[in-house]
Amino acid sequence: MEGSRFLVIILHLVRIGQAEAGQPQRASLEPVFKDLTSQGFAFYSLMTWYSVGSKWGRLAAAGLSVKLRGRRVNATNVIALCNELRCPSTEIHKAFIQHNLLPLILQLTEVIPLEILTLFQTKVRKHFAIPQWLDCREIVQSDKYFDQFFQQMTRAYLTGSSDVGDQMLSPESDSEDEKKAAHIALEPSLPIFLDNVQQEADNSLGPQEIIHSTYSYANAAAGKPTPYPERKKRQEWTEQERALVLTGKKVASLDDLGKGMRERFYEASESKAGRYKPKQKWLQVQNSVIHGREIKSVDANGDLIFYTNGKASEASRTRLLTSLKAFFNQKPGGVQLLYRDSATQPISKFSTFHFSYWGRYGQNGKEAPTDFFMRPSNDIQNFPEEYETLCNILGATLQDIVSTALKRFPEELKDVQANVDIFPMNDTSPVKPFTSFVLNINVETIAHRDKGDNFLCIVLDLGEHTGGELCLQEAKVSLELYHDSSGKSYQKDGNGWDGNEFYL
Repeated sequence: MEGSRFLVIILHLVRIGQAEAGQPQRASLEPVFKDLTSQGFAFYSLMTWYSVGSKWGRLAAAGLSVKLRGRRVNATNVIALCNELRCPSTEIHKAFIQHNLLPLILQLTEVIPLEILTLFQTKVRKHFAIPQWLDCREIVQSDKYFDQFFQQMTRAYLTGSSDVGDQMLSPESDSEDEKKAAHIALEPSLPIFLDNVQQEADNSLGPQEIIHSTYSYANAAAGKPTPYPERKKRQEWTEQERALVLTGKKVASLDDLGKGMRERFYEASESKAGRYKPKQKWLQVQNSVIHGREIKSVDANGDLIFYTNGKASEASRTRLLTSLKAFFNQKPGGVQLLYRDSATQPISKFSTFHFSYWGRYGQNGKEAPTDFFMRPSNDIQNFPEEYETLCNILGATLQDIVSTALKRFPEELKDVQANVDIFPMNDTSPVKPFTSFVLNINVETIAHRDKGDNFLCIVLDLGEHTGGELCLQEAKVSLELYHDSSGKSYQKDGNGWDGNEFYL
């Protein structure tokens, strides 16, 4: 396979190293699997992570780390692309490779610390000391396939030779081991996460990771008063809860998150099904788990606990922030952006713009008077120019978020769509069919419950901040918010990345 040596390095299993030795046949992994199963590893799991690892290896060899992280590439696509890269079928493709792709590759291999998520099960990864993120800075020299592409194609194009295709080897097909592993694991695309996390594919939106928690909102709340104290005691209670969050269990992988959402609660077969087991800590979900993924967690009854979308690009975030900073530089409504160390200072009041449409007859239009009209919120009336500017800045992003939400949650949001379709004025809103969006500036909040939301509240996190979490009190999960607009942290250690998360 194209990534055979890649797998040798990261798995420490196949000792022969056919890529270096140039052997035409690949050795069987059967002895390795037998040895591992004798150590207690499940054969199904071995086959699955081998199948996943093989395809990640092929992707790494093809240099497709960006598409890889976008979760929109499968093995068939990669093989087709590899063939096209080495033997372009059109002059346009050839020109693109010569003038765009090759110069970029030559630069990337020198200056960017490529890192690729290994995605192996925690038990296997720890046993063989496999890092969660594999450093691929030397990927050009690490694989026979990519070396063929880099050396021969670069030399041919840069020297003006047109006789390229005859010198190139075609990408190999899957080995029998790979076919067997893929068949057993039933893995049509990547990545697959076992046991604690499942993957749900969508042709239009791409895959999302599904975490089925044993927690139950209904059972956990049964017979218990709301945990939120009265308003005057809320500040003190918030600080106490924050202290508990900071002593929580850090979650550094998707598998660990799935495990934590199951193991902290009693199973359905137990008398306290869906409730917390004794002495359970908060889960602190690190931004590295959220980045590049859509994650949906549901409770034992199928009710949504949280949904995150960390696929937005750094470029889109930078455009939004630049525009918003320019907007607030004019101090609209006397509001301006501030830099504060909220970790060491008391929570202060923050500014808010409420852009909403109100109507007594929002739930049912049958009895509405014929002269019924929508009433825009006071902020829309008092700040019409600011509202229009913010719609221009945020409109496309908000529409994309809403569009994704409607596709991901069609059944849950069908009533929202039906209710607000009677609001003709809402055609101008970038968040239709939602009736409002609220812009919080310099936000710091005490614990609170959103009231009046129909199924969900969408939160878009924007800012040049570090640290901070969105804390979900009932399930005791905190989702780390992080941003580094300069990209320094990404260049340094891969931490922070795109950093733009949508919370539903």
